[in-house]
Amino acid sequence: MKENSLNISIDNKFNKDFYDSSNKKHISFLFKNNINQITTIFDSNFSIVFFATYSSLIKKTFFTKNNILRLIFEGDKDKIIKYFSRDYEKMYFFNLMLSDFHEENLINNLYNNFHFTEDILSAKASLFYIARKNLILKLLKNMKNKKEFIVNYFNLSDNEKNIFDVFLRNAVRYDIKWAIIPKVDGNLKSFALKYNITQKRVALGYYSFEDEERTFLDSIIEKFLSGNM
Repeated sequence: MKENSLNISIDNKFNKDFYDSSNKKHISFLFKNNINQITTIFDSNFSIVFFATYSSLIKKTFFTKNNILRLIFEGDKDKIIKYFSRDYEKMYFFNLMLSDFHEENLINNLYNNFHFTEDILSAKASLFYIARKNLILKLLKNMKNKKEFIVNYFNLSDNEKNIFDVFLRNAVRYDIKWAIIPKVDGNLKSFALKYNITQKRVALGYYSFEDEERTFLDSIIEKFLSGNM
């Protein structure tokens, strides 16, 4: 599987034991500030921002699927804020959702040594996660059938999620000028049309995998076409 590797040391564990009092204070401070900005991501499609943030993580934080999806699709701001205020893991995730994903602001804040998340993660690590989130936001900006897409994703196994995450990121990462773009047909074309993702990007994401990996990816994509919610 081809995905650019970065020389960044990242502690990707969501574990309360990693949070000392200063880190808890920092997470709480950011959370309180971010509550006032939640309208900005509702305006830009909250369910997609949630999905993009979740898929950016190396080790997924735990959410009870039925509870979190019901909450996300209902879109009640007060309930969402209450849910994510329950513990530091959820506040961490909320802060990552609200982190500014405009590259120019990220770079400025990085130079100013501003941390988007807790101090456990370096500024480089914060940039790493937000950059991954940004790739998904670009890919799914105009998507259709988003609810079905997200539900299907949460029905995948952890291994399937990891492969699918790379497929989505590579679809944008490799979207540059190429002399030849592989043609998509069959399930790949159906996937692109159903979710309104360009066929070029679907092809680039798909062919970033080796042959054996594509066979596994084929089985994942098929689940997104079954229509089972």
